[in-house]
Amino acid sequence: MITSEKDRWRLASNVSIDGKSNPLLRVWIPKSNSKELRPLGIPTIKDRVKQMMLKLEIEPIYEVQAEPNVYGFRPARSVHDAIEACFIAIGCKREGAWILEGDFSKFFDNINKEHMLNVLKSG
Repeated sequence: MITSEKDRWRLASNVSIDGKSNPLLRVWIPKSNSKELRPLGIPTIKDRVKQMMLKLEIEPIYEVQAEPNVYGFRPARSVHDAIEACFIAIGCKREGAWILEGDFSKFFDNINKEHMLNVLKSG
């Protein structure tokens, strides 16, 4: 059980980013407006530490390379910022304007995880 600040530091210093994760804790929760249950997977504390360590390492790289007008899944950006940018872009043009919207949910399923781990280990 991780209860103190000292335990958290010990866990963070002993975690290795090896591309392996522990099985999720499976909890069944009720669906809204139904008697059915749906599964909810809860990662272990160790896996959550790994996820946060990777996020802290990858996010600054991504933020430097990202287009300034990309709003999805970025810190301090929201759908409201995207709507405002569209409103400004359309309001400034007298001719037709283009707004592209996409769903990149499968994008991260196709990333070569071994390559990413090697890049992170060498950097």
